[in-house]
Parts: sequence; C-alpha cells; structure tokens
Amino acid sequence: MGTPYYLSPEVVQSNAYTNATDIWSMGVILYEMVALKPPFDGQSLQMLAMKIVRGAYNPITGNYSAPLKGLIKDCLSVAATRRPTVNQILKMPLI
Repeated sequence: MGTPYYLSPEVVQSNAYTNATDIWSMGVILYEMVALKPPFDGQSLQMLAMKIVRGAYNPITGNYSAPLKGLIKDCLSVAATRRPTVNQILKMPLI
C-alpha cells in the first residue's frame, strides 16, 4: 500500500485500484516536488483520509508554469474519470 499520503480517493473509499490511482499518486509526487510538502496531511490517518476524499489542497504558488499547475490539478482530481491517462499526459507539450 505504501505511504498513506499517496492514497487516492477511490482507494480510501475501498474502491478498485486502477491506472487512475497511479495518476493520482503521480500528482501527489509532482505537488511535493514543487511545494516541498504533500498536498494532503492530517494529524491522524482518518483526518488524512477525509482531506484526500474532499480533494482540497493549497494551490501551487511560486514561479511555475500554468501547464505544470494544470497537470497537477488534473492529476489530483477527486473523480478518477477526470484524471488524464498516461497517453494523454505523454502528448502534453509540457512533457
């Protein structure tokens, strides 16, 4: 399972693990790379899970491009069906 910081909303809710779950985790990693902290945290596993399911996190600040911020936002979409696929990400000019 790994660290709980990377759990997707669907996994928190005991739904199936899919490729979209990996895209969520990639979004968490990208967020951490630019913000130097995870997008979701909590004083307990339950509080962390509630924040993940809500999908509310502080926006990226700093001198980062709009496409990068958009990719992170898309990857951290609570709705798995709204996250980009790997093929869509690979076709982005940013990549």
